[in-house]
Amino acid sequence: MHHLQGARDRLAKLPDEDRRSQAAALALRFAALLGGSDDEDEGEGGGDQLLAGA
Repeated sequence: MHHLQGARDRLAKLPDEDRRSQAAALALRFAALLGGSDDEDEGEGGGDQLLAGA
């Protein structure tokens, strides 16, 4: 969960459009980590790889 706090701090410094885009990408990675995304079923990668991009 500390990854989310760090991402929140980084996103707060971005312009609104960039912040929204990055937040959406983070939400998709988090959903895939929790198994709530279809992307994981398509072989996109594991949870550890997803958090590395956060």
